[in-house]
Formats: sequence, C-alpha cells, structure tokens
Amino acid sequence: MTDKEILQKVIDKLPENFSDFYKKINLDIYEINGLYLYEIDGWEVIHLRDLIYNHDFAKEFFGERAKKTQIMSYVDFHNNVCNIPKWKHHLQQMVLEEDPLKYLEKFL
Repeated sequence: MTDKEILQKVIDKLPENFSDFYKKINLDIYEINGLYLYEIDGWEVIHLRDLIYNHDFAKEFFGERAKKTQIMSYVDFHNNVCNIPKWKHHLQQMVLEEDPLKYLEKFL
C-alpha cells in the first residue's frame, strides 16, 4: 500500500467521534524542505509526526479507550519488570521505526 492508502485506512479505523479532525485532512502530501506535510480544512498544514505521534491518537488506534486498558510487561536493564499500557508500547515502537506508516500498516 502507498503511504496515502495506509493513512486513509488508519483514519477509517478510528472511532467516528475521534476521527472528525482526521477526516478533514487532505491526504495529498506536500513536500517542503524534505518534510511531508498535510493540509487540514484548506488552511492549516501539519506534519505527519504531529498526526501519528500524538498520545490521543495512539490511545484510540491501539486501544486505550477500551473498558480495560491492556498492559504490556517487559524487563528493563536492571532486571525490573515494567508494565506500560499497550498504546504507549506501540507508540514507542513506532517512533523507533524508519517508516512509521509501515508499522501502523501491521495493525490494519
């Protein structure tokens, strides 16, 4: 899938009450000085990272808003068991990816 198709499917997956803002986005990409920007409502321009690295977005897309928050456990460098919400784990992983949209594509 193209980046545009992935982003459209991600937006379609969001709940209606949350996605009103995202549905106003013109998915035609503008490249300015190596940054990929999206137009909102014909007047505001926003960077991709501001759309998908947003905590509220991650909570909606990865499931924080469910009745019971899913927790992921991992062991840190000091052998301590750490518990973090699933959405936060996925947000961290997405930030580390070279292509964050390809990371999101796995969950469509």
